[in-house]
Amino acid sequence: MIRIYSKKNTPSHSTAFARSAIFTAYDGHFIVKKNEYRETGHDADAPFVINPTQLPYPSALHEILYDEGGTPCDYRYLHVNAAFEKLLGLEAKSIIGRTVLEIMPQTESYWISTYATVAENGIPARCENFARELGRYFDVFAFSPEPGRLVTIFSDVTKRKLVEEKLVESEQKYRILFENSRTGNVLIDQQTGYIVDCNEAFEKITGRTLAELRELHIWDIRPPEKVEEAKRTFFEVSHIGSGGSDTLEYLKPDGTPVYSDFVTNTITINNHPYLLSVVLDVTNQKKAEVALQASEERFRMLTLHAPVGIFVADEQGSCLYTNKRWSEISGISAAEAMGSGWMTSLHPDDKVYVKNIWRKIVQEQSYFALKFRFQHKNGHTIWVYGTASPLKDAGGTIYGYVGTNIDISDLKRTENQLRASQAELARQRDNFKKTNTTLEYLLRNLENEKKEQQKAIAADITALVYPYLAKLSNSGLTEKQKKYLHILEANIKDITAPNLRAAAALKFKLTVVELQVASMVAKGLTSKEIGEFLHISHRTAEKHRRNIRKKCGLTNSKINLRTLLASLEL
Repeated sequence: MIRIYSKKNTPSHSTAFARSAIFTAYDGHFIVKKNEYRETGHDADAPFVINPTQLPYPSALHEILYDEGGTPCDYRYLHVNAAFEKLLGLEAKSIIGRTVLEIMPQTESYWISTYATVAENGIPARCENFARELGRYFDVFAFSPEPGRLVTIFSDVTKRKLVEEKLVESEQKYRILFENSRTGNVLIDQQTGYIVDCNEAFEKITGRTLAELRELHIWDIRPPEKVEEAKRTFFEVSHIGSGGSDTLEYLKPDGTPVYSDFVTNTITINNHPYLLSVVLDVTNQKKAEVALQASEERFRMLTLHAPVGIFVADEQGSCLYTNKRWSEISGISAAEAMGSGWMTSLHPDDKVYVKNIWRKIVQEQSYFALKFRFQHKNGHTIWVYGTASPLKDAGGTIYGYVGTNIDISDLKRTENQLRASQAELARQRDNFKKTNTTLEYLLRNLENEKKEQQKAIAADITALVYPYLAKLSNSGLTEKQKKYLHILEANIKDITAPNLRAAAALKFKLTVVELQVASMVAKGLTSKEIGEFLHISHRTAEKHRRNIRKKCGLTNSKINLRTLLASLEL
């Protein structure tokens, strides 16, 4: 129930509303106090009760909820009337105590922020917005009976909003059509030929303002050489009362030509006859026509002197045009090539194949690229590389094909010669392979023979040299002579195993002298001894040892050079 109390019974936090009415809340009910209440004739201090179910608009009492940071995040329903129940399609018991986001999770944030502002500052607010969950527009009045709470009264304005949106949309469409119209309107005095009025489009077409145009006859904006013709045309149209569409040339003040289509009719305003002309600027079309004519002339000259054959066909694939070079290549005239006549010039072996390919290209509206042959009437064969591409209009519709035929007979002959050369090279390559196989066999035999000879030499040295070296070693030699003999034995052994020696020299890239030093290091000789044997200084021997260590990768390493070289049998 809604009760109306006097001012002395009204809580301190109250808000003026609708002719000074003040709403607040008490025990979950709406409490209304009306200052200087006069409409009912009741005593302002005498409370009386109004049944809330009789209120025509959906109404509800809310409590604003805040998150941990103090930001409004939701609101809870404390009381709703029957109209509000009907609005949500829920009973009050399913609404009261629950939050709006529990009932309608997609509720827009602007409802929460607007309500929170009203509940915090106590200033009533009226807003009109869309509720996505309900799919409707509402005009909502909100006021706060006490801090943190507010009352909302809803008015469904969906129909009005939709009408307004349609009206705005209609006006926008009209405005777009009007502002972007290319059609100009001009009103002409039928008796004098003076321009009386025009719209903005006509001003743009002529390059003159309305004030400037009112000083001119309609023929004054024509080129000087066409003024007399324009006068005659004007009076003919005035006599007849109307004129059909015609393209006329006009000049802007700077001399720029403008082309426009005119349709003229007679109208009467205040019993005075006028000519009303609807004008369409076709300057761009005129320029396009001129450009097209120039383009067609360039195409004609290009095809006339082009070094390749050029043809044009319609969308069905029938030939419409061929240039001079095409006739030279195919051996038939342009007249003979029209329609499907061009196929008569195809080589008998290629005719069926090319016909089928061409028909497939036309059916699938695709591209053509093919090598084939023409056969002249004298029997001479011409190889060609033919191509064709679809011609499309502005809408993408194919209206024909343009193609080229390039004489590749010389290229074909070169290809044949190249194939013959390749076949000859392949034959020679096979012969070379056979020769290489024979040479490899001979080289393997030579290598085997070389190894056998090395073995034989090693055996001979073992049998014929080592015994005498042993006897020489026991024949009372001096220490120095024994060292020479030891080196001699080691070198003879190296000769019998030259592969190891060569491999070491190749691996570490040792010079001849470095190889001699490395051999003596491997046998335990000191730098002084190496210097004596090679007749070099002690320092030079040390330098060779350092170079050998570097080349062997032993710089800054603790690995013994003699150990490494001994493992290589140097």
